[in-house]
Amino acid sequence: MNSKLFLGLVSVPLLGLLLWTASIEYKSRVLPEVTVRMQGFDPRSLLSGHYISYRIDWKQTDCTQFSDNKCPEEDFLNSGFDSWNDFYGNHRFYIPQEKARDLDRMFRESGRSGDVFEVVYAYKKGFRPVAKKLLINGEDWQIALRKDKEQKKQEQEQELQQIQEQVQEQQPQEQEDKETPPEES
Repeated sequence: MNSKLFLGLVSVPLLGLLLWTASIEYKSRVLPEVTVRMQGFDPRSLLSGHYISYRIDWKQTDCTQFSDNKCPEEDFLNSGFDSWNDFYGNHRFYIPQEKARDLDRMFRESGRSGDVFEVVYAYKKGFRPVAKKLLINGEDWQIALRKDKEQKKQEQEQELQQIQEQVQEQQPQEQEDKETPPEES
């Protein structure tokens, strides 16, 4: 009797978790996609994992993609991660730990670099929006991050090459200075 009770008590939460996961997966596959612009916001939380915290920038979002050509700000406002406290309407996009530092840097520099960050949601009126993917300049964030790292590497290599050329130009001049005796007056 005790083993059946224990099995029942353990299976109920697991079944609930399975149904919740299945409903999110179903919504992300079936609901139409909408793309919204994002702007940075970072309330540092060391215990919450690696994520980009953001707010939706409705002024820069194309609202014609929604059914009535109007941005459903209220629907997205209530889907933020902290809808009960001061950070009302903020959202998180979780990312792998090994990519977090580079993506965070890129996100913070987006104001200077002109990079456009967007999130694709599965959304239909009456359903809670589900974040599906992060885009940077219209590309998947992983591709954009790889390109950014390659560009930074090329810039560093060019800088190093310029420094080496400057050093090589100075070396013959220094040798000439050593070889010519100083003029006596």
